[in-house]
Amino acid sequence: MKKTTPIFGFIFLMLSLVGWGQNNDTTTVQLFGFSDITKRKDWFVLPPDTTSYEKILMYYTLKCDPQTTQDGYNCGEWDYTTFTNLYQYENIGDTVYRLGINTPDTIFYSNNPSYNVYQSKEYLQLIDTINSESQFPIVIGNITSNDLIGSDKTNTTQYLLKASDLLPSGLSAGAIQRLKITLDGIAQVDHFTIKMKNTLLNEVTPDTFEQEGLTTVYNNSLDLNSGDNIFNFTTPFIWDGSSNIILEFSHNSTTGITTGATSTTVNYNSGINSGSNYCLEFSGDDYVSIPPAAFDQLNDEITISFWNYGNPDLLPMNAYTVEGRDSNNRRVLNLHLPWSDDKVYWDCGNSGTNSYDRISTAINASQYSGQWNHWAFTKNANTGEMTIFFNGTVLATQNGKNRTLGDISRFKIGGRAANELKGDYEGKIDEFRVWDKALTQAEIQAYMHKSINNTHPQIAHLILAYAFDETSGNLVEDYSGNNWTGRMMGYPARRIIAPSNHYFNFSQLMSLPALDLYQGTYSSHLDSSLVYDTLINSPISIVKDISSRDISTPGLSYQRVDTVTHYPFIDSYTFDFEGNIINTIPNSISGFYTNSIKKITHQLQNYVTPYGIGLDLGPNGL
Repeated sequence: MKKTTPIFGFIFLMLSLVGWGQNNDTTTVQLFGFSDITKRKDWFVLPPDTTSYEKILMYYTLKCDPQTTQDGYNCGEWDYTTFTNLYQYENIGDTVYRLGINTPDTIFYSNNPSYNVYQSKEYLQLIDTINSESQFPIVIGNITSNDLIGSDKTNTTQYLLKASDLLPSGLSAGAIQRLKITLDGIAQVDHFTIKMKNTLLNEVTPDTFEQEGLTTVYNNSLDLNSGDNIFNFTTPFIWDGSSNIILEFSHNSTTGITTGATSTTVNYNSGINSGSNYCLEFSGDDYVSIPPAAFDQLNDEITISFWNYGNPDLLPMNAYTVEGRDSNNRRVLNLHLPWSDDKVYWDCGNSGTNSYDRISTAINASQYSGQWNHWAFTKNANTGEMTIFFNGTVLATQNGKNRTLGDISRFKIGGRAANELKGDYEGKIDEFRVWDKALTQAEIQAYMHKSINNTHPQIAHLILAYAFDETSGNLVEDYSGNNWTGRMMGYPARRIIAPSNHYFNFSQLMSLPALDLYQGTYSSHLDSSLVYDTLINSPISIVKDISSRDISTPGLSYQRVDTVTHYPFIDSYTFDFEGNIINTIPNSISGFYTNSIKKITHQLQNYVTPYGIGLDLGPNGL
């Protein structure tokens, strides 16, 4: 068994070591001195082991000193516990297996993915008796369009119905209870959702559409039929009789489908359509590592932008949504979105020092969790302006922030760059972009809802852009053209974004589906059904390091040799709509990794320092 015995001193000011050898000789080793006022840990070389030592004596001198940096007193309010430990290592040279920042004794894995199945209730309005009813044909179709249902696994389409078309049909202000569309084929869809809203918009475009305040009038998983399909609203929509109406359809499906809807062309921008969109979901020690060379050109200006959806069950927390550090481990830029105090912090620029510029502002839970929001962060060291944008509007801005960037040697999305293998964000991120230019508000707004292309006025300043649309693997591709491929660690989950709450890369439509609206009085009741949504558990990254001992470096040294990906050894669970586990499918162990290196700690000494303001320990200390 391989062993080595280094010694560390955890002390307050100064420690001396004295040993008596076989010939009663004395060897003195100077450890910490008064100049080491801020050190808490260091590595000291003991005499060679050609001589046996029977006793070690440690001497401390404690005194008040104006060099202390933690308060304004020569003798401040000390109350520190100080330790001196002897560490003994076994099996140096063996492989160390890391799961995130942890090195468990054994890491089990499976070759079989596991799943979590979530049960939920959907409601259907069943009409028992039609007491009175009027049917209003709003749009008469003469073509077939695939926009309403789409051909992807998910689809969102938003249409504008003009009051000038609604009123001639005879539709009056008040409750709308039903809607009819006509399809030319069948389709099995999940979470088929219809939303409506009174609007002042006169057109709907990829840059101008309704994102907030829509009423969900229908939500159900069902088989759509060829021919007429009538949807009974669970929540009637109240039309004000004068506004235009936004009508939105969205759905999920197990596989891509193609089903046309009877439609008609119009001479205005009547709608928008978007298919499947993916994102990364971060949890625990998940993060994405970006090649540091990507940021070599950064100096005076920067913009970072992305969409995010924080986990409402775990936020707020001390989140490190983005962080970049220099070669001296000093912070160059950082985003806390949010910190545990319900604030967002934007740190940027250190001019090669230990200090950095910062702005912050209070935010509420809906801004950082539970829904998709767009964030952008800019810095111009020449003008001294730093700004935080939320959904395209200025949330906070300050001047006098002139520290420059540069020398980014580590950059993480979803984790602390200061801590290797450490993640620190809980939630989803999409469309992550970095520029070496402080974009204007107009430039941010113009491309919030679409991918970057060569039409962007600042395309020459785009450093990297990640759509996170890959469906497998642990790499994220940079579509900026600069090929800064990112690497997923801990393995953030690849998730398809629910189409009903995210709006991105819409196509312009100039058509409307044929549809009828209904108003009336009904005797009806709600029926419910259970639906099941399945999410695969994300793989795990296991990092392999070879251990060694370098006498010039405290502790052990490690050399990275490999990173492998496996499915975690966890069971598959089914949760009911109240969150209780109602079924378990056991997974099987396919293999394991064992950590054989052991660190044994021998505590040689500890004590608590004196306490109080204005202590006088004399000029030479105690």
